[in-house]
Amino acid sequence: MQNQDLYCLFLVRSLHGIFNQLIQVSGENQVLTTSLLAATAATTPLQWSPTVGIIMIICNIVAIAYGKNTIQQPSSEPALPSSQFFGGFGAPALLATTAFGHILGVGVILGLHYVGRI
Repeated sequence: MQNQDLYCLFLVRSLHGIFNQLIQVSGENQVLTTSLLAATAATTPLQWSPTVGIIMIICNIVAIAYGKNTIQQPSSEPALPSSQFFGGFGAPALLATTAFGHILGVGVILGLHYVGRI
């Protein structure tokens, strides 16, 4: 287990003990404990799926399109072989736009996972 997983497990177990003590003191039923634990439990780990891949591809396309319109010298050296397949980009522009696309993609994927969409 990773440190983050151990921390989440420790947190959930600690909260479970605290909620059980609150329940015994206040005399409420066990439904309160279950609902509070469900609200504090960590989300499931993100698994790769075709949806995740498609989101990453779309984010890279968006980043390349943005780079095509904003980079002042997109064909700077060193040139790529068959540059017509890469939109006339040189190696620096291609690496910059795809790096930005991956950063953008990770943010979108993790954000969608956090809100429960994927």
